[in-house]
Amino acid sequence: MATERLTISLEAGLAAAVREAAEADEQSVSAWLADAARRRLVTRGLLQRA
Repeated sequence: MATERLTISLEAGLAAAVREAAEADEQSVSAWLADAARRRLVTRGLLQRA
């Protein structure tokens, strides 16, 4: 699977919560955010469940 690097900015508290959640799920921050984005797109009907 091809990947693309993105740079994002998050409010400090949100960034900390994302890091903690990714660590708790034993995922990288990138993998955790990709999963969150995928779920949101599926919910909105913009992506089929993979």
